[in-house]
Amino acid sequence: MKYSEFLPYEFKTKIRQSKAMLKNYWAVLITICSLAAYLIYNFVNILLHNLQIINRYDGYIFTFICLFVAANTLLNKKMPLQIHPASMIFFSGSDLTRIFIRSTIIKKAFLYIISSIIAGLILSGFKMNLRMVQIFTAMWNILMISLFTRHVFYHKGKNIKFGLILVIYVVVSIIQLYTNAYISLAALLLLSISTFKLNNIILSMALDFDKSYNEMTFINRASYVARHSMMPDMQQITREHMAQKAGKRTFKRELTRENALYYKNLLTFSRLNTQVLAILSAVQFIIIVLYKFKILESIDFIAEMNLVKPILILGISLFIMNIYEMLAQQKELLISKSKEGLYLPYSKASIIKSFVVLGIPIQIIETFLIGIILSRPLYIILLVTLLYISLLIISMYIKKDKKVGTRVLALNALILAASYILVG
Repeated sequence: MKYSEFLPYEFKTKIRQSKAMLKNYWAVLITICSLAAYLIYNFVNILLHNLQIINRYDGYIFTFICLFVAANTLLNKKMPLQIHPASMIFFSGSDLTRIFIRSTIIKKAFLYIISSIIAGLILSGFKMNLRMVQIFTAMWNILMISLFTRHVFYHKGKNIKFGLILVIYVVVSIIQLYTNAYISLAALLLLSISTFKLNNIILSMALDFDKSYNEMTFINRASYVARHSMMPDMQQITREHMAQKAGKRTFKRELTRENALYYKNLLTFSRLNTQVLAILSAVQFIIIVLYKFKILESIDFIAEMNLVKPILILGISLFIMNIYEMLAQQKELLISKSKEGLYLPYSKASIIKSFVVLGIPIQIIETFLIGIILSRPLYIILLVTLLYISLLIISMYIKKDKKVGTRVLALNALILAASYILVG
């Protein structure tokens, strides 16, 4: 069977899914589209007003994008080339690879071409020149090798060969921006040829059918109940998913009485829904970059109301506050279970200490990264680190009683004050 014969069914499936989404979430979708249009409009205005700054730092921006894509490739465990589970049963063996894997790669490649063209135009100042060609070609190759590497990692496990290829792609893509034009074009040509060669290897590779089918069945089921707003089923799927995660061991060291509580907390923390934390972390980083390159100052109403530093302080503080809140909630849950009959051979002080130990590395990394990016003196970074750690310890001892609101408000005020010292 040819893929062209299957296209009408695939098109009808997409239409049916879209109708269900519009029927149940039309108000939400209108709101999201309106907000997206507003954000895109402002983003384009910011770009147009800051093209000179972007062009000046285009190499640094491109390097950051390459490193971000590489990090995401190594950490992302999701299935990169997704196929409907029913199609996986109907088209098995070579047909599955020939029809669906190839078509999915083509779709991704086309999407990456559009993304790379946009990135190339922005970083080159919307000029069709050599710089645009360099960034576009390198970006497309980086995105494609990222896709191939994630596909191999998913089906075959961590592969040193593809990991090294990813590193080579990143290094060559960055270096070619700073070399002679002929050397740059020759390097990009070699990368492009290698990408097409690797594409053939991916198409001939056997898939981990059971793993793919189980994950796609779960994704398809979750998408169906979400589109049709089936809340009881959504809750059931969430419970099943958390139960599956609970069965996975995330550490390899031998457990002892001294480290068991710490690993238990680490394991619990890793199972939490950290999407809010990830969003806040991304927003915080974006705000820091916009502040560092003085892009926030170019927005009229922010500059007129002197909101540049307050926005940065608030972004940093919200991330810290959420870290404290997540650790405090887990601490309270563990202590309450202990009071209800769960036997724990640890005192309340030991439980609090284990959560503090878990939070301290996060605080140190967070403060030093921000301090280095903002070029703050070392003594300021060390001072704020000590303040954050002290506030973390205080947050662990806040009691959940009638005065908890006042205590949390005071704690948040102190976090804002520490962030103000860090920003300067």
